[in-house]
Amino acid sequence: MVRTHRGWLTPLLDQLPVGARRQAEDYLIQDRLVRRWQRPPQIFAAELRGYRDVYHPHLVGVPDQLKGQCDCNRRGSTCPHLAALALDLDRHPHWYVQTPWDLFLQTREWLAHPPLDWPDPWPWLPEEPLAWQKPYASDLLPHILASLEKGNPRAPLDVTWPIWADLHPSWLTASPIHEAFAAWLAARLPFRHLHVKLWVWLSWAQPDLDLAPVYLAFPESDAGAMVKEALALLFGPALWRDASDARQIALLKVVTWLDPALAAELWPRFPQHGPWVLAAADAYYQAGEQEKAQATLIQSWPEDPVSRRAARHRLIAWLPLADSLPHRLALVIEERSLELLEPVRHLLSRDDWTQLTQQLKEHSQDAPPTDAQE
Repeated sequence: MVRTHRGWLTPLLDQLPVGARRQAEDYLIQDRLVRRWQRPPQIFAAELRGYRDVYHPHLVGVPDQLKGQCDCNRRGSTCPHLAALALDLDRHPHWYVQTPWDLFLQTREWLAHPPLDWPDPWPWLPEEPLAWQKPYASDLLPHILASLEKGNPRAPLDVTWPIWADLHPSWLTASPIHEAFAAWLAARLPFRHLHVKLWVWLSWAQPDLDLAPVYLAFPESDAGAMVKEALALLFGPALWRDASDARQIALLKVVTWLDPALAAELWPRFPQHGPWVLAAADAYYQAGEQEKAQATLIQSWPEDPVSRRAARHRLIAWLPLADSLPHRLALVIEERSLELLEPVRHLLSRDDWTQLTQQLKEHSQDAPPTDAQE
């Protein structure tokens, strides 16, 4: 039995006229659809090399509320360029990359020195996704690692910056990539002053990279320029990339590491729950503001169980032993383990310890079995 591809746009594509779909399939078979691009808000676009001209169809929205447009301005019939885009997006959504690093940097220059005519962004986009822009695949790993070794730490901008900026998030969990990043960062720390604004832009482009060692090593004389750039990205236009929670949190962390007092005014303007609270506390702690980190967790106590447990583990690590006792007791009940109480066992009487052990044993017996126990 032959299995037919069913993607997120398939119900819509089933309604395409036969003629438009046939022509769209021909475009794809002949590899005429190139330079795929994803930009906010929920816009998917591509460059299509037609038989007479080059076209730029784009789709906006989600499947139930999808709108499309093409610069061919065809009227009265379904646009085959849009149909080709929809077919391609349905089959290969991961090929639609976010704004590449080079275009992002060029846009910053255009904003600083506005041109008379806003340049066409399409020449800045690769015809096909580069290796590091694609989702994780083991056969691509050697090529990416080799490309990362070509950089020059002393150069104001070397060839490795776009790789880290455009790296597909699925690569960040791979151990070889972790090791490569640690080596890359260590080689550039001594020359960090060459990349003052670039570090902030990299935090925006790739928010999951741990760049705290860089910011914490900068002198106060450079902090002002970096904070200014972080604020421009945080409150300015999205600049081709979605202002996601992760990107906003990354920039708030940057401000916290460089100017904790200003950060204390900014964090309350953003959501006060789970990941945001944990991120704020971590940033304060890394900046040496231990009391502020503890107060952030206590004053904005997470409501969801996962974030609450994470908050308790942080306070156990940060607070003196005696002060951490309530959080240890709470986690002992939740996790059904006395391991967290061993460091503070001397603070409990023998009777209290015996009673707690018995209660934990009874609680474990009464609790429903986990999947592993079943």
